[in-house]
Amino acid sequence: MALNLWGGDRVLIWWRLHVGFWLLLFVMLLAPFMTHAGWFIFLAAIAGIGDATAQMATYALSGHFPPIYTGAVMSGNGCAGVIVSLLRVITKLTIRSNKHSAIVFFALAAAFVLLCLVALWFMARSRTVSVHYREHPARDGRRFQFMRDEEHQRDHHDTDDHVATRDVDVDELDDDGSAAAQARGYNSTDSDRHESQAEARSLSVRLRHCLRLDGKAFQIFSKIKWYCMAVFYVFVVTLFMFPGVISELPSQYSDSEGGWFAVLLICTFNVFDFIGRSLPSWCRMRLLFSSAHATAKASAARTVFVPLLLLLLFAFSADVLAYWVVAMFALTNGYTATIAMMQAPQLVPQRDKKLA
Repeated sequence: MALNLWGGDRVLIWWRLHVGFWLLLFVMLLAPFMTHAGWFIFLAAIAGIGDATAQMATYALSGHFPPIYTGAVMSGNGCAGVIVSLLRVITKLTIRSNKHSAIVFFALAAAFVLLCLVALWFMARSRTVSVHYREHPARDGRRFQFMRDEEHQRDHHDTDDHVATRDVDVDELDDDGSAAAQARGYNSTDSDRHESQAEARSLSVRLRHCLRLDGKAFQIFSKIKWYCMAVFYVFVVTLFMFPGVISELPSQYSDSEGGWFAVLLICTFNVFDFIGRSLPSWCRMRLLFSSAHATAKASAARTVFVPLLLLLLFAFSADVLAYWVVAMFALTNGYTATIAMMQAPQLVPQRDKKLA
């Protein structure tokens, strides 16, 4: 994710999406046949890079469309969780061998990744996408290049011209020789000092440009900071509890059937997370959170689920209560995150929606 934030505008979204999906496909094809723990860690790292690259490129792409498209992306994310849960239930019911179950599971996952790549190919050539992209001819067919930030490019060219001018001045100072320098009243020490200062300024300008310290990212963040904080805290709380704590919740009955209670809890979470992500698009319910402050407060209010789930883990067991708490936990996760993701890009100009 950090690499995508730093270098996202240097690589077209089209290529970032392809890299992300191909990395995920690579992991899906190899994971069932790995037996050494070190290889599992390596594949997990590759999967994380691929997932972050594909997801961030997808959100950057949807940010240039109306909010309902971001809602569709969030709904699709939740739908993927439901499909994974259903696949896990089906493989657990039909295949007793864990090894065979894993092979079937990852094979189906690889098939879905291939479907995503096919859908990406058609999407890039759709009329809807062409409205928001500029078409660039290429030898291998039509491509749609992501609309660049023209103001950023103009500042970049001005900076390069400024740096080049300074470099030329330094070279001219060196080529003139000591006699010309003395004619201007400079001695060799002054010449070295001015040369060092010019090089230092050149390095500083280029470093600030590479690291995006020109204040643009901070200006965008200042406009959407409450939505950023809402999304951040939503997923901090969710990942703190899911899947680790939720999958360990004990059943009040003897769960001797191979861990079905944990499987059903995770399935419940994914189903209600999908419903929560889809509600803003389906029912136009985003007026419930009429402002960024309200969304941030709703995100903070989800903290109440942490003690509830910990009580269910350590204090007592109640299956119906566990299902209800997990369902509400997932519903608020999907709904709050979707509201923030849909509304944040609307607070910045069109040229900044990608970064937002």
